[in-house]
Amino acid sequence: MRKDWFALIKKPEVKSLTAMSYSYMHVLIKEGRFPAQVKNGRSSYWVYGEIIEWIENLRKERDSSS
Repeated sequence: MRKDWFALIKKPEVKSLTAMSYSYMHVLIKEGRFPAQVKNGRSSYWVYGEIIEWIENLRKERDSSS
């Protein structure tokens, strides 16, 4: 399913795309190793394209080390 690169997505979709637990996701955010959420009032969203870039960078790291 292709989305607009700048679409805002909620936490369950981020979890689905990354297969990470919420707690690990927040650890990586605090360490600066995962895209931070965008706040809108009390709601949090992530930018779809930033998540896809993060996944792509993991793949590149994997491929360059093998």
